Amino acid sequence: MKSPFLLSIFKKNIHVIKHLNTILIKKLKKLCKSNDLIIYENITIYHYSKKTIIPLLIIDANRGIYIFEHKEWSFDDLKNSTISKSSHQSSTDQSLSYENRQEFIKQKFNELSHSDGVPIYNFLLMENLDRDQYDYLDDSFKILLPFEKIIFNDTLESELAMKLQENIPILKEPSKLIDIIGNLFIQYTIIDDMGRKYVATQEQIEFIDYESNNTLTIYAEETSGKTSAIILKALLYVLKYPKKNVVIVKPTIFDCDMLKHILNITIEYSMVEVDIDAINIVTPEEFTSRKIKKSDLIICDDTELLEHNFLTKIKTIQKNRALILVTSDKNVNPNFSFSKQFRLATQNFVFKKENQNNKVLEIISNLLKNNSAKDILVFSNSQNREILLNKLELLVPGKAGFFDCSDNLIDQDLSKILLQTYENISTLGSKFILLTDVESIPFEIIEYTAKRCSNTTYIIYKDQSEKINNLITKLA
Repeated sequence: MKSPFLLSIFKKNIHVIKHLNTILIKKLKKLCKSNDLIIYENITIYHYSKKTIIPLLIIDANRGIYIFEHKEWSFDDLKNSTISKSSHQSSTDQSLSYENRQEFIKQKFNELSHSDGVPIYNFLLMENLDRDQYDYLDDSFKILLPFEKIIFNDTLESELAMKLQENIPILKEPSKLIDIIGNLFIQYTIIDDMGRKYVATQEQIEFIDYESNNTLTIYAEETSGKTSAIILKALLYVLKYPKKNVVIVKPTIFDCDMLKHILNITIEYSMVEVDIDAINIVTPEEFTSRKIKKSDLIICDDTELLEHNFLTKIKTIQKNRALILVTSDKNVNPNFSFSKQFRLATQNFVFKKENQNNKVLEIISNLLKNNSAKDILVFSNSQNREILLNKLELLVPGKAGFFDCSDNLIDQDLSKILLQTYENISTLGSKFILLTDVESIPFEIIEYTAKRCSNTTYIIYKDQSEKINNLITKLA
């Protein structure tokens, strides 16, 4: 007598493939690499307060999503069994849960894009079953688990390509990867302050997923997506560990507000329920005044702008706890590096040996012919900042103002030409940056501010010097 399989015994849930690198998985990875497919192992999809873990998933932008269940069933397990369909159950040793996962994915797509998204195809990885053995199974298996949906132990690479490529119709309108990944995996979707979406790089994904109770150093320049990667790291951390908390340290109040702004955009877009109070974004001064003694995870961004004594204090506080230091200093020995730049244009560095204030006015006047006032940021010392503001009021009344990074974002008018001093550097960047009074400013500060442009930085100086020559060598 044949016994009903899949419904007879429900053992403990098995959701995760642990360190799986079998022959079949290697074949799948090879196929993905040669066909520009993206493969995820043990990936979690979050939606509001719910989540589902998918052991193996492949994204083919031209065809859709492939979901794989991995089972260790052998021919001896199956030969005297029948199979029947059951809905709304978890995946166990003796069951499959395609339907639950499909519904979860479609719901996520519907909420974000108001559609069911791309087609979803289900496959079964059978490491211990040969193709020939399948013929001897009960007919119920062949109805619910068709031959073309099973990857057998002895499946050839050519057969694998046929099942996942040739047998699956190409979409009339192929999807963009960001439209699939961005709707499913919030932990790998970078969202900038303008709401634009990007797929996280492999370097960023490795950083986001990596867990450690030690101090890690991240090398990442501006426009590398580091800010969003930090947010995704913190967000994933509190989603995985709801009872834990994260502290993110930024140099200034303005920087903290900008990070909070991007965090809110990310959470709102992602449609996840998370305790926002579990992620604290503070300045070094706030960290000290609140007498924070330790945290489950502390992330210090732009460490080149933080005081050495403060960093020493943080390292002491977080000894044997998770601490991440993010810097653009190339001299560090990082654990992770973000090499890809999301900069839309090539940076240009223009050196001008001129009368400073007059040249600044000339450059600004020319830039305003084709650009907005908000596209221009000027650095100078305090005295020259006052002089420049008065002259700009005559040149372009009401279009220039002081920028103070110790003020909150809500108190800043970012629609104007902004005049900032070197005394209190923030992470604010601009399309065009003008640097004056560079002779009296440390080389590292000049280099840091110069690289914050998205188009061109003008370095205006009075006299040729070794510092200027070094800057020309480094930047031009």
